[in-house]
Formats: sequence, structure tokens, C-alpha cells
Amino acid sequence: MSKVTLKYKFNNPNSVEDTAEILLKLFIEANKPKVEEAIKNAVDNSTNTTSHPA
Repeated sequence: MSKVTLKYKFNNPNSVEDTAEILLKLFIEANKPKVEEAIKNAVDNSTNTTSHPA
């Protein structure tokens, strides 16, 4: 039995700049919970490790 190869072709009517902007917004939205958690952890770690001499 021969192996079937699938070929996909996408038609993108947007400019390269528009496509990049759309993908950037998509990736930011998809990773928002991870980014928020990373920021929260960084703030928590910086407040826990920062000591002020008295």
C-alpha cells in the first residue's frame, strides 16, 4: 500500500504586515494567562527577595 501525501495550499488575501499583526494579536491572546502568571510570579519573587537594611 502506498503512502498518501497531503498537500495544503492557503490563500491569504492580507498583506504581510496585516498577517503579522493578526498573528501577533492571536499569540498574545492565547498566551495571556501564562504571561499574567509569569508577571505575578516575578513580582512576588522580587518582593520576597528584596530586603532593606534597617
